[in-house]
Amino acid sequence: MIKFSPLRRARRLHPGSVTALLASVLLGALAACSHLSETPSHAASITGDWVLEPANSDDFDALLRQAIDTQDKKLRKRMRMPSVGDHDVPPLGMLPPEEPERVHDRLAEDLRPGNTLKISWLEGTLQISADGEPARSFVPGHSASRIDVTGAGQITSGWDGDHFQVRTKYSGELRLQSFAIDAASGRLIVTLSVKSDALNKLDVISRYHRAG
Repeated sequence: MIKFSPLRRARRLHPGSVTALLASVLLGALAACSHLSETPSHAASITGDWVLEPANSDDFDALLRQAIDTQDKKLRKRMRMPSVGDHDVPPLGMLPPEEPERVHDRLAEDLRPGNTLKISWLEGTLQISADGEPARSFVPGHSASRIDVTGAGQITSGWDGDHFQVRTKYSGELRLQSFAIDAASGRLIVTLSVKSDALNKLDVISRYHRAG
C-alpha cells in the first residue's frame, strides 16, 4: 500500500477527507492489481457474517446523487444545450443526458452496499454474498470475465497485503472494492471506488460488525 510521510503537525481529518484519502489510495492501487497475491500477508480473516453500521458508514445515496449531479452539470455544459421553456434542447443528432433521478435509481440498485454480508471460502474461492443474494465467487490472484446488468466486464481479484481487492473493468467504467479488517475495532471495512461516464467519480466507505 502507499505510505504517506508524517505531517509536522498532527491534525484531525474531516470524515470527508478520510474518505477521499482512502479512496485515492485504492485508486492508486489499480495499477498494481495485476500483482495481487493469492494469500493475505496476515492471518486476520474477513470471512464471516457481517452487519452494516449505517451511523459509522458513508451516506451512499447522498454521495451517489452528488456524483451524478456533478457529472450531469459537466455534460450539459459541454453540450451547451439551449433551453426552450423548462426543457434543455440537445444539438441536432445528439441525445440528451439521462435524467439524474433515473441514473440514480439504476446505479443504486447495482452499487448500494449490502445491509448484510456473508463471506466464506469454498474450494479455493472467496464467496461474497450481500443481503442473501447468490454469492459471487472470486479466485485470488486470477482474472475472469463476466456479463451482468452493467455489461461485459473483466474482473481481477486478490490480496494486497491484508486487503482483499476486486477490480472490475467495464466499457466506460472502472470499479474497485476493498475488504479489510480494522485491527483496532475488529470491523470489516468495505471501500467502493467507481470512475465512469455516468458518475465521473464515486467513493463510499461502509463499516460492518460481526453478526451475533
